[in-house]
Amino acid sequence: TTGSFMLRKVEAKDDKLIKRIQELVDATFKGWGHCQVTRDRRNPLFTALKVEQVVHIENAKNYMSFWSKRAQVVKEFKELSVADQVTDWDIKSRQVSMEGFEGDTPIDPSVNEAWLWHGTSPAGASGITDTDFDMGRAGSAAGSMFGRGLYFAESCMKADEYTVSDGQDRCPMLLCRVILGRLKYCDAEFPFDVSEQLEDACDRNKGGNHHAVLGDRQKVRGTFREFIIFDNCQVYPEYLVWYSRVPPLVQKR
Repeated sequence: TTGSFMLRKVEAKDDKLIKRIQELVDATFKGWGHCQVTRDRRNPLFTALKVEQVVHIENAKNYMSFWSKRAQVVKEFKELSVADQVTDWDIKSRQVSMEGFEGDTPIDPSVNEAWLWHGTSPAGASGITDTDFDMGRAGSAAGSMFGRGLYFAESCMKADEYTVSDGQDRCPMLLCRVILGRLKYCDAEFPFDVSEQLEDACDRNKGGNHHAVLGDRQKVRGTFREFIIFDNCQVYPEYLVWYSRVPPLVQKR
């Protein structure tokens, strides 16, 4: 355990929690399109990922900010017309339930709340969990195809594209609680051309009435879907998952 009253990072000792997260990794270490390697992949693709350590993040400031924003998003979503309250997005990370490890309030699919993955570096993991996702750096690590936001994946295979090793063959992914609310769907072939419109669609100051973007490269390129938010209060990085790659190697890059 490290940290203070406002910030604690606690290594998980609960075998059931570690097993459940491994099950979630196993279930989402795949693509649901025909292509499992994208241009963004920096790392070799192995056969599987093995969870080596799970750290529970207890960041009081971020936690309170998330719950305040979540309440706002839920209110706005419930005020939409029934036709606009679309929730049938089939988010694949729901294939394994985190029930029992979600505190007093379970994930609520009725407002498009989900557990999603975010791949990062050891320094990035430390910075995000010490403070928060830095919106000033949004899109800097892997581009901003769907706008200058924070990118999350239902597939940990997608998140594994962006991780950086700690030098001991372990890499960090964040398992995040994300409130998506009303999703702006994008299956544009060249989303860079509409990225500004996607940002504006989620910006209340510009008349936007969405909360997040679903970028569907699975449909367009056979790769992965990504979920993008433009307010770091819509995400709470609850678990830092250190993992190793399990041979044999599938593809070098």
